[in-house]
Amino acid sequence: MSLSVLTVPEGWTLEPMERQPDHAFLSTPAPLRYSVTIDFKLRGFRKGFSSIGMLVGEAWNQKRKKYGGRGWRQEIVDDAVAYLKESLR
Repeated sequence: MSLSVLTVPEGWTLEPMERQPDHAFLSTPAPLRYSVTIDFKLRGFRKGFSSIGMLVGEAWNQKRKKYGGRGWRQEIVDDAVAYLKESLR
C-alpha cells in the first residue's frame, strides 16, 4: 500500500512504520507534535505511537466506526486528522 496517495494537511507527516507494514504514523507539525498510529489492517487508529491496544472509539459502551468501500483508507486518515485537530484546541 502506498501512502503517497493519501492526503494530510500541509506540514503534517504520514509515515509508514517499518516493522508494521499495515500501520502508519500521523503527526502534527512542531512544536506540539500530537500523533496517532493508523492501523489499516484493523481499520482504525490509536492515540500516540502504538501498534497494540484499543482503537479510538472502541469501548465497552461505544461502537467503533466501520470503514469500508472505495476510499476507506483516506476516510480513516481524515478521521484521524479531525481527532488530532480536536486535541490541538
